[in-house]
Amino acid sequence: MKKALLTGLAALPLLLSAQTIYFEDDFEAYVPDTFLCTQTTDWQTWDNMPGTSTDVMVSAANAAMGVQSVLIVGGSGGGPQDLVLPLGDQTSGQWSAQFYIFVSPVNGGYFNFQKTADPGTEWAMDVFFNDDGSGYIVQNDIEFAFSYTNGSWVHVDVRIDLDTDQASCSIEGVIVHSWQWTIDNQGDPGLNQLGGINFYGLADAGAAMYYIDEVVIYGPDAFATGIEENEEISFDMYPSPVNNILNLSVEDPHDLYINVYDLTGKVVMENVSMLVNSATTSLDVSELKSGVYLLEMTNNKQRFTKRFVKN
Repeated sequence: MKKALLTGLAALPLLLSAQTIYFEDDFEAYVPDTFLCTQTTDWQTWDNMPGTSTDVMVSAANAAMGVQSVLIVGGSGGGPQDLVLPLGDQTSGQWSAQFYIFVSPVNGGYFNFQKTADPGTEWAMDVFFNDDGSGYIVQNDIEFAFSYTNGSWVHVDVRIDLDTDQASCSIEGVIVHSWQWTIDNQGDPGLNQLGGINFYGLADAGAAMYYIDEVVIYGPDAFATGIEENEEISFDMYPSPVNNILNLSVEDPHDLYINVYDLTGKVVMENVSMLVNSATTSLDVSELKSGVYLLEMTNNKQRFTKRFVKN
């Protein structure tokens, strides 16, 4: 298998706004310590055998938000737990699959995308999370490496544009790889179709143990945006990724109001009380969750924006 370094190619826009939620599950409605697929038909096991060894458990031991998630485990070599989220055989539109994953510090994790709702026909890509905080995407028979925060909740965003035959995968707000969607994980031409997501109890080495939470699928209009960007007035901000304080440098300062939007277009910081009256200022973003955000400045006449990543 060929290998490649992490790439920053951004074939798809990062901002979501006026999109439709196709599916979402925070796992709060299920009975904990019970098989997931016996409680819902939205999820299924690979072999369509709910309540057996391939099913996964709802867990109250860990959660990205709320109090519950699902736990996926597997022995050396993979399985038997094998969870599938069928998305129908989608052949058009723009889709974004987002979720949080928590990989146990001494174990690994894994997921893949399927081209058909009935799994096993064609793999679009595979993603491995290793026990040392490294990972890689397998696509076009190449490994695209990334790093992630092991033992913490990590945000994943896979974007698929079936109309333009393009896709990208972001880990913790960083685009790891962008590719032609019809080229499968082994480099063969295949379907221009989205079928589902597979969470399998697999690790690159050793055993797998990981949690999944806050699964949201946007589509078929996931890249629609109602926020316009204006490049007539520019500003710089740093650092990105940022932990706590985002520094702003404005080329032509006015009394500018600041708003911050998350990936869904929701305002998470609105009309910040500070006005930008000098060439430089700073913004405390320590309370924001990890992910990609859009910072907007406006003087009621013009509006201009930049994206940043929060660790």
